[in-house]
Amino acid sequence: MSEQRIEVQRTIPVSTSVIFSLLCDPDGHVQIDASGMLMSSEGPPVTQAGDTFLVHMDREALNDIPSVSTRCPSGSRRS
Repeated sequence: MSEQRIEVQRTIPVSTSVIFSLLCDPDGHVQIDASGMLMSSEGPPVTQAGDTFLVHMDREALNDIPSVSTRCPSGSRRS
């Protein structure tokens, strides 16, 4: 893997309250995702520390497919 890092900065001409309301809303993450990897979300916008929401990602696009392993009662393993 390359150690190259690219960093870009730009000014977004909106107030910080607009930016934070977008980031606190799970649908906001899906809306601004330029990669197309974020598919949908679940949960209400966060309003305080400790609040959570779920964002569904298309991990197949990155060839990152989670595997699920379960243990059978006999001790044999299957995926």
